[in-house]
Amino acid sequence: MNSRACSKASRNVQWRWVGLLGGQLLEASSIVASIDTQEKIKFKASIDPAARKIKILQICAVDFTIYHFILPLGRGLRDAFEVHFASSPGPYVQKIEAEGFRFHAVPISRSYNLIAHFKAILAIKKLLDREDFDVVHAHTPIASLLARFAAKLAGVPLILYTAHGFYFHDRMRSSVRRVFIGLEKLGGIVTDYIFTVSGEDRRSAIALKIIPKDRITHVGNGVDLERFNPDRFVGMRDDIRKKLGVSEDQAVVCIVGRLVREKGYVELIQAIEQVVKEAPEVLTLVVGGALESDYDDASSEIMNLVEQKGLGDHFRFLSFRADVEELLFASDLFVLPSHREGMPVSVLEAMAMGLPVVATNIRGSREAVRHGESGLLVEVGDVDGLARAIASLLMDGQKRASMGERAKSLAREYYSENVVIRKQKEIISRLLEQKGLLGQNPSSGI
Repeated sequence: MNSRACSKASRNVQWRWVGLLGGQLLEASSIVASIDTQEKIKFKASIDPAARKIKILQICAVDFTIYHFILPLGRGLRDAFEVHFASSPGPYVQKIEAEGFRFHAVPISRSYNLIAHFKAILAIKKLLDREDFDVVHAHTPIASLLARFAAKLAGVPLILYTAHGFYFHDRMRSSVRRVFIGLEKLGGIVTDYIFTVSGEDRRSAIALKIIPKDRITHVGNGVDLERFNPDRFVGMRDDIRKKLGVSEDQAVVCIVGRLVREKGYVELIQAIEQVVKEAPEVLTLVVGGALESDYDDASSEIMNLVEQKGLGDHFRFLSFRADVEELLFASDLFVLPSHREGMPVSVLEAMAMGLPVVATNIRGSREAVRHGESGLLVEVGDVDGLARAIASLLMDGQKRASMGERAKSLAREYYSENVVIRKQKEIISRLLEQKGLLGQNPSSGI
């Protein structure tokens, strides 16, 4: 059996495991959903709010996600709440703890291993029982499902979930899509409130009856507009490019994302193969790598494909970087040909830095990128369309400049990280008040 056939067989087994997990959770949900937390809420509400600080657990699958995407929320909440983080441990734990947050290691697997998932539920429940959290705020698909059920079992008063892009999408096989929709519905049974980063996900959740419309809000996604501000780097572009070994005449395309197939790297490589015929000086900066927990790690495949096509001089793999804003400032164009997203932060960061964006016509990206105005949208898998879009912007400096300015304007108007955090803080405070756990609204502090 060849590798492609093995991969397909493996995926089919995975889907069967997912279906089995869904069946097990469905059977358990009738018990779990009936657990009465009112006595616990009544006891907590009887304590003078001034004598205790509300404890919130932010939980996801891996510490990479905490450090790069959830940490700003923790910073924004901790003036009013006691914020903890939990995930599988990894290289970012020390950085999280260095900011003064408590981190709890829990064994969350991103695979379809049922035994591992049930062990994770027990481990999370043990943590919740020990720490007596008032709020569990779950993130990422698998971790959020496990954490919400564990929170319900532990009688946590307020259970929240941020959908950073539902795992199901229109290009999935219908049978697989139904499974993931079913799992989201199961999660909805034990969830008090859902935040979505895209308006499309909120509409889908309501239409699919994942949760009632009065228990879900589109809060959006945002970036640090002080950090991602091109005005910080005025007059530094040549120096930054020189440090990268980029010559003045090179046109630089940038992509930021993990080295997995669903980010569209294969299509990007094939598109750049066409682009070099019109713009032989093009260089693509690839900012990102693969995580140990990535079951779809394609880093070797991606790098090998670049070499096979003789494009080594047109790609530079930079791994994960802490100076993304500088790399974006040194670039001429941002591209993200993903197959699936929620609301891609990398696109918002590029827009904030004044770059036009070429992205795929998918959830999130089509909400952020205004086609023909702040960038261009192409269909998923359309290599020729992707190549045309990239080449057209690289060959037209005036169009790049005007689209980049519009992108920056939109980012500053709609995608402020502080605004997104403030929305969540206000909703969390209101929900706690409704449960009698918070005497008054805490100061926004943002």
